[in-house]
Amino acid sequence: MHSLKKSHQCSTCGKSYVDKHELSLHMRLHTGEKVLDCPYCKKKFVRESGLKSHLRSHTGEKPFSCSQCGKSFSRRSTLNTHLRLHLGTLPHQCDHCGKLFNTAAAMRVHKATHTGERPFPCPQCDKKFINKVELDVHQKCGKSFLRKQELNIHQTIHQDNRPFHCIHCESSFKRMSHLTSHMKIHFSDTPYKCKHCDKPFKHPNSLKLHERLHTGEKPYSCERCGKKFPSSGECSRHMAVHSEKKSFKCPKCDKSFRFRSSMRSHQVTHTGERPFHCKKCGQSFARLANLKCHKVVHTDERRYSCSQCGLAFKSTSTLRSHLIIHSSKKMYNCDECEKSFSSTSYLQKHRQIAHTDEKPYVCFECGESFNTDGKLVTHQLQHSGQMEHVCSRCGKKFARKETLRRHEKMHSEVRPYQCSECGKGFTRSDQLKQHRRTHSETN
Repeated sequence: MHSLKKSHQCSTCGKSYVDKHELSLHMRLHTGEKVLDCPYCKKKFVRESGLKSHLRSHTGEKPFSCSQCGKSFSRRSTLNTHLRLHLGTLPHQCDHCGKLFNTAAAMRVHKATHTGERPFPCPQCDKKFINKVELDVHQKCGKSFLRKQELNIHQTIHQDNRPFHCIHCESSFKRMSHLTSHMKIHFSDTPYKCKHCDKPFKHPNSLKLHERLHTGEKPYSCERCGKKFPSSGECSRHMAVHSEKKSFKCPKCDKSFRFRSSMRSHQVTHTGERPFHCKKCGQSFARLANLKCHKVVHTDERRYSCSQCGLAFKSTSTLRSHLIIHSSKKMYNCDECEKSFSSTSYLQKHRQIAHTDEKPYVCFECGESFNTDGKLVTHQLQHSGQMEHVCSRCGKKFARKETLRRHEKMHSEVRPYQCSECGKGFTRSDQLKQHRRTHSETN
């Protein structure tokens, strides 16, 4: 066979090619010229082969399959790298521990665990990174990743293009996985149900995390203090409390925070902004999390039951607070009346209601003040006209079903709360507590 003469030479690097077209394609590497556009995300490419390979990231096509295990890949080079796992020919070895790697990049990331080398410092917070790409992403949102593949996937959220479109509505997404999750809202199937409360979920991972609320399972432990958490995310956030470093400073008051999200929540205290509104009662909140917690007051659903007495609650936080009353320990004493409580929050609430005239919760409609936020919420429902719950005995209307239930006990002849001193019965526990004071005063 005659070898083809490579008569076309690059004037920049000296590399030679058979024809002029190949040389012109090569020259684009030096000039930076990218003439081929991706129709989905407008990313530009030098060669048609590069564009073709990139398009598979949008279409999901994986034409290259491993003959050993059947796993498929979008690029032949990725398949070749994968095949080394089966052949045992991993070319890159760590000189510290001898571990083998498919690529030099993977080995470099691994070696940093031995050397601790992070040559790219952030000028804002002095945090250091293994490579410049991680530093660039950190400066955008502060999130770090162990593998470049995870970093590349994450970076799409910082781009404006949304190449994945829903065929049922006009929604667009930055990732195929987000589109796949979205598509499920157009169908009624939520195949994963909680065996404790029948709450449906679209993803098995969401169900697994939810069920831990019922079981109390906390598989993730803090390495510093041993505290346990139901999810790895909660554990990671907790770990930061052991760090002295607070990298995020408020530009208004110079207060420092460990998390950027904590700083943003704090900044609202300077602006007074409350962008999250309850559609039921109109109450506004500075944080979305506070609005979500508030919404449970408008629902009758009580999914979280106490294993000690069977009493049900609307949220896990309320259940946790309730569980304390079953503990015999009441370490927090009121210095005004010597009453004891099982938590500082109960003690503070008691002091505010029983021993002060303070009413910090003000209705913006009429100016009336209340000593608890719960009383304010109930009051505000009266302004909205949402007195939907009617007593079947006397016709009296209430804003909340919970308040109606308390009222209906007045009409009932059942009096389950009996005084141990005199045997008198009451329809509600608070009435019994009020009555007991008459005995303590006479004694």
